[in-house]
Amino acid sequence: MNIGSLTRSIFLITVLVSALNASVYAAEYDFIANDLCCKVLSEQDRTVRVVDYNVNEAEPPMLAIPPKVMCNNKEYRVTEIGDNAFASSFINNLYLPNTIIRIGDHAFYDCHSLKSVSLPNSLKTIGGYAFLSCVSLRSLTIPENVDSIGRYAFAGLMPLKSVTIPDNVAYLGEYAFSKCNSLETVKLSENLSKLSDYTFDLCTNLREIVIPNSVKEIGVGVFRDCPSLREVSMGNGVIKIGADAFRNCQNLTDINLSENLAEIGNNAFNTCSSLSSVTLSENVKILGLGAFYNCKSLESIQIPEGIEKINRSTFSGCASLTEINIPDDVTFIGKGAYFYHPLIQTLTIPANVATIGIDQFWCPNLGTVYSLNPTPPRMTPDETSPTVRYFHGVDMSKCILYVPKGSVDAYRTAPVWKDFTNIRQID
Repeated sequence: MNIGSLTRSIFLITVLVSALNASVYAAEYDFIANDLCCKVLSEQDRTVRVVDYNVNEAEPPMLAIPPKVMCNNKEYRVTEIGDNAFASSFINNLYLPNTIIRIGDHAFYDCHSLKSVSLPNSLKTIGGYAFLSCVSLRSLTIPENVDSIGRYAFAGLMPLKSVTIPDNVAYLGEYAFSKCNSLETVKLSENLSKLSDYTFDLCTNLREIVIPNSVKEIGVGVFRDCPSLREVSMGNGVIKIGADAFRNCQNLTDINLSENLAEIGNNAFNTCSSLSSVTLSENVKILGLGAFYNCKSLESIQIPEGIEKINRSTFSGCASLTEINIPDDVTFIGKGAYFYHPLIQTLTIPANVATIGIDQFWCPNLGTVYSLNPTPPRMTPDETSPTVRYFHGVDMSKCILYVPKGSVDAYRTAPVWKDFTNIRQID
């Protein structure tokens, strides 16, 4: 099962679980007014939460919540929409008054007919799953005072084309806009410190994104499976890019990475097949497994000094690379880290490299290798691994291996290295 299929399956399961939650939690209320079931929040402040619609009345296509309701000659302000209050209802248009400060979890979940929403300036919190799977909602204005948007809050709003996250928003939950298939443009809050996991995954029409300086971490899978994403401008606050963050962004051609970036997670740019060049700052210390796997258009990448480990499959399938740059501090090269590089003609392995994993250096045009460690790097698994697992397609009878002075005999007896016919000492 591929990543897209797996994500869609998870999304479906989430929807089913959310529907179950909406049916299980029966809302309790204190009185009914204007056909709305109301729960008193504070007698002193005279505030109520709307928790349901009167089941004895037909649901209106236009739902306009009043700012105030009456009960026993007392006036109450309506300040909240409760959890699951209108889940799976047949509302077409929604108006909320300027007294509402919170929309609860699942409040309008699965309202398939909902086409327009008017959210008030008083609103501060939008709960998790609040508008999940409102598949007819075409436009959305999030008020400036909103500071928290829950997980899956607007996931599955397939017609939505544009959204602005107000600068007051400090928390944007996981999957908040996942699978908004028509979403093309997003303006992010300048107050976010993190882009939570899978926030925009499967937004297949998202074209570009500007990540503000406030963001320190891009979470797991944030822009995964966004094939239309072409340009990313990243603020210098970002220090970590999570696993799968840009995985399968096949048309990503331009990315400006943070100067303070320290960690790139596993498969972060896996199958960004249009990415041609990447500049990593000197602060990068960790490159995850498969970080640039199958970036087949990648022509150049300068890896900074200070990195000690090139992990498994990090640059595997980067068929357009014209140079393999291994920093001097690297001690370990993982399995398949440099697999299939047909344009490489010269390879230098620094002196600190002690271990090289299998499935390495498929470089059919390789003519010269410099191995600078006086002790031949160990090829894992040692003697049990056939030569074919290293230096794929290389004519080892013609390719020249240069080694440090006094090390020729050691290389001539070392597994794999001994298969080079022409081993020479570096003058």
